[in-house]
Amino acid sequence: MTILYIATGLLLFLSFVADRRKTVKGLRIALRRFLKIGPTFAIMLILVSITLFVFPEELIFRFLSSGSIWLATGTGALIGSITLMPGFIAYPLCAVLR
Repeated sequence: MTILYIATGLLLFLSFVADRRKTVKGLRIALRRFLKIGPTFAIMLILVSITLFVFPEELIFRFLSSGSIWLATGTGALIGSITLMPGFIAYPLCAVLR
């Protein structure tokens, strides 16, 4: 992850050197968009956190370890895809449900 931060900083610096005005304009646009999605993203994070708190790990293990292996695998895949959903997928879903 550190490598990505360094690469991003280096590329931002190079962009700033190449065209200062466009870089500042792009950063302003990015900040406005970030502030616009911030509340919805925070709500989504809170809802996922509450869900993971309400359903403890032991309950999930008991639910997935009993019964048919196919049902358990399908249910586990569904639950896992929801709880570990990347932000770029979860945010639009949260925005639609809001």
